[in-house]
Amino acid sequence: TIQHLMVVEHDMDRFAASLYTVDWQAIVERQQRQNGHSFEFVLIHNAENWYQVRATLWNHLINHVPFFPVTTYFYNHLGIPEYNQVIDEVNRDIYVHMYSFGNYDDELNQLNNALHNFRTGNAILSKASEAGIDRIGRSGICVVGSGPSLDERLDDLRTLSTKTIIVSCGTAIGPLLKAGIEPDIHIELESDYLTFKVQAGNHDREAMKKVRLIAAAQANPCLLELFGDTRLFFKAESPLSQLFGDSDEAIADTAPTCTNAALAIAHHYGFRNVYLFGLDYGFPSADKHHARDSLYFDESSEARVSDSLDQQTIEVDAADGGKILSTTFLYTSKRRTENVIVSLCQSASVFNCSNGAAIEKAPWIPTGEVAPYLDTLDECREAALAALFKDDSRHIPHDKIEREVRKIQLAMQSLSNDLTALLSSPVRDLATFSRVCFRINRYLLEKVLKQNASYYYFIRGSLWHFLHAGYSHAFALEDRALQKAWIAWWQDRLRYFLTELPGHMKRVLAKDSEMADQLLRRSIREKDHDGPLRQVTYPRLGWKDGRARYSEEHGFIRVHDKVGEAVQ
Repeated sequence: TIQHLMVVEHDMDRFAASLYTVDWQAIVERQQRQNGHSFEFVLIHNAENWYQVRATLWNHLINHVPFFPVTTYFYNHLGIPEYNQVIDEVNRDIYVHMYSFGNYDDELNQLNNALHNFRTGNAILSKASEAGIDRIGRSGICVVGSGPSLDERLDDLRTLSTKTIIVSCGTAIGPLLKAGIEPDIHIELESDYLTFKVQAGNHDREAMKKVRLIAAAQANPCLLELFGDTRLFFKAESPLSQLFGDSDEAIADTAPTCTNAALAIAHHYGFRNVYLFGLDYGFPSADKHHARDSLYFDESSEARVSDSLDQQTIEVDAADGGKILSTTFLYTSKRRTENVIVSLCQSASVFNCSNGAAIEKAPWIPTGEVAPYLDTLDECREAALAALFKDDSRHIPHDKIEREVRKIQLAMQSLSNDLTALLSSPVRDLATFSRVCFRINRYLLEKVLKQNASYYYFIRGSLWHFLHAGYSHAFALEDRALQKAWIAWWQDRLRYFLTELPGHMKRVLAKDSEMADQLLRRSIREKDHDGPLRQVTYPRLGWKDGRARYSEEHGFIRVHDKVGEAVQ
């Protein structure tokens, strides 16, 4: 049974011709008459290339979680080779999609950090329209990550540093400072307290105070105190950009790593010559996964990687034509980088100075061969830096801060009420479960997104996690009794989450909340071991006694045959 049908066409003449040969009205009406089913035309007129077709299709598909990607079937009706390529590209980026869900805990932590940053008066990065794109564009920029090849490319970086702005990303600042290279700008994207602990404990604090910082608005406030002149930026993908940013301030495609953020900033501000160092997106061997002087090899560092291959490795094409190892996370970051470069290349030249993975649209410059590129650069580093770090950069007014906090709290209370009501009836089978997933998606798109995109992005990730986990596990369970029990448990957990959501938000976001201040100095990875245990009984789980106890924080179940005796 096809529940959701999407017809994609980029040739408008062909679609017009189909109106004479296909009774679309009958097909659409038959599909829409069925409860929880949908029909959608995706008509992509004036597409300049197949990348635009793929991007448009992608933006439609991701609104159909969990049906995409769990139960999506692609049918290329006319066998058009370019459509096969689009389908392959979509499937290749499913990892990107899954890594971008986000979750409530992380979004709330980011919002709490940002409120502290705004209330203490940290300035916002200059708008591109006001910064003087012309002066910025003529300068080159080196985006530096801590990939293993950075060790062998430091001399190339020194050569380019006379006419380019050096931007260190995350853990790359350590190897650069140890090599005597002072970054002009440091970029931080992560909001977790662990980022502060890592940077505070592993580098020369006096040297760091001389470095300018560009950080995401949700960066941990403790981290900002480590650096010199600081500016905040808004991620276009973050709710914060809609809540507190102006329309032309948000910077797109800054996730999932700070190297992606640096590249997105370079694109946003019109740099016309971009050089990528230490953006390896892979490693030659298990013992050489980052630059030698990065914190990943520091025995005393909390961020030290004891096992660099804790994820399954995959092989990807290397810049020099061979193969290297990568992980799904690094591959996700690479694909995001390549997507930005496609846009960048329309107005800029991007060069890969990393001896790691091949990067599409970024030609590789071998070690020791960067000197000729200096002739194409203008000497305008200082003017570009002054344009980015203007003295009159704006601040977020306090009345706006408190007004937006109140509005998002009211929006989440409304969402809690509406979705709890939607889940009030029992979900008895897969067909009903699918309809519930569809209705939750429709609610998010037709009410929450239309009301305010920031509210949508704030809560979407957690609901997508619930939908994806519930749907995929329900289909995987062949035993009908277990399937029914799983769906009932899933429904109860989602209702509990929605019920507790508004009160928890209010406690965290209160201006004088002690809880909020505690969150500033606690990693989101740290579990709350004192959370409540609830006792729930479901009929006929397949065990003699269907009682279950589980932790809200850890999500595990203890099922007992007799009270106190765990059997599964």
